Amino acid sequence: MSPYHGRFAPSPSGRLHFGSLVAATGSYLRARSLNGFWHLRIEDIDTTRCRQEHSDSILRDLELLGFEHDGPVLYQTERLDFYRECLDRLTENHQTYYCNCTRADIRRMGGVYNGHCRNLNLPDAVNHSVRLKNTTYVSEYRDEIRGTVKNPTSDIPDIVLRRRDGLYAYNLVCILDDLDTGITEVVRGSDLLYDTFAQISFIKELKGNVPAYAHLPLAMEDPEHKYSKQNHAAPIDMAHASELLVKAVKFLGQDIPDEFVHEKPADILKYAVSTFSLEKISPDSRIV
Repeated sequence: MSPYHGRFAPSPSGRLHFGSLVAATGSYLRARSLNGFWHLRIEDIDTTRCRQEHSDSILRDLELLGFEHDGPVLYQTERLDFYRECLDRLTENHQTYYCNCTRADIRRMGGVYNGHCRNLNLPDAVNHSVRLKNTTYVSEYRDEIRGTVKNPTSDIPDIVLRRRDGLYAYNLVCILDDLDTGITEVVRGSDLLYDTFAQISFIKELKGNVPAYAHLPLAMEDPEHKYSKQNHAAPIDMAHASELLVKAVKFLGQDIPDEFVHEKPADILKYAVSTFSLEKISPDSRIV
């Protein structure tokens, strides 16, 4: 049986918040409970939003919280040549095309890109994105927490691989990184539950191995807003690291005695790994 490889991939557009801690905890407990590897990736590809000081604080906080990753930390900004080479190969294989549609254009299409530029043979120019010429439709996939997830649309997404501003797109770098590092299961928040259809279709276009998926419930600040950097969620107060870690373990449905709030984070994680059960995780997001 091949070894398990999981990962945690925060974006350094801000410091860790409780939602980030839930995702880190869920992916870590799953990997370690299977005697697997847990990789750490800093998704700093969007240089308009990400900051080095946030990368540094995320790594520092994860260490203080007791998380131990395998191998070196992967920074996307250090892999630009790799992404360019992969995108060039797709272009040489006639799997991409250039698109000049703006967000306003897509809103006029009803909010979903309709393939407008696919057969226009536009040149590579400033303000032109690069899209995948997708031929694969994914009707459903199995989520390890939620069971069968069905695609709510009949569209085959021509996803953006390079943005109009020249930056590589999330779907390109995320999938290439997962494939390159041999990730066997993606454990992450359920805000990406339906983005997974496009990502699986891209993996199949690349003829890669599709990982398993387990989408965790979201920690909500209120009924309309999840904990997120976009919603200006408060960063983790490291003075209460053990208390927050126990809270994250309990949020994931795991049994842990209340007195563990007085233990070291590493001991909390060790105990949580030894008793971890994926079946105990409820798929329902909730206010915390």
